[in-house]
Amino acid sequence: IILESSDERYVDGLLNLMDDANLYLMRECINLLGRIGNPKALPTLIDLLNREPTDDELHEDVIIALGRIGDDRAVDPILALSSHPNIYIRQRAAKALGSFSSGRSVDVLITLLDDESNEVRANAAQSLGMIGDTNAIPALDNALDDGEWTVRKQAATALAKFHDEAVIEPMIYALGD
Repeated sequence: IILESSDERYVDGLLNLMDDANLYLMRECINLLGRIGNPKALPTLIDLLNREPTDDELHEDVIIALGRIGDDRAVDPILALSSHPNIYIRQRAAKALGSFSSGRSVDVLITLLDDESNEVRANAAQSLGMIGDTNAIPALDNALDDGEWTVRKQAATALAKFHDEAVIEPMIYALGD
């Protein structure tokens, strides 16, 4: 019922529950706030990213929720986590950045195509395809030579979304994989 309602009282109630020190309850509230998608939750969710002590799993949940909400005000806080030492946070950040219309994340996502983690690289390629900025075409073309098949697949899928002649040759190349 909560997810089907646009009644802000549900959002307010979940935000009030976030004051509880119970980590499990907070994570459930974060998940629901992301699924509801109301931007009213943005300030509270962004504040959680700056709260001490930090909790990596909580950060992962917040990044997912912010990506689901898709409000461009969340781009900079997520960009700040794209170089986090925790691989899972970088994975979530790379994936969430594809949910925003802001092109500010393109350069960071291109950099993430060289991350040590194949999951981060694959999520970065997927997000670049979702954003659709043609400046990413050369980097996605290079990702077609990645040693990990999931990265090559996401790069090819991303390139297929571009309606640009520059992707024709890389796509023909990708057919050979």
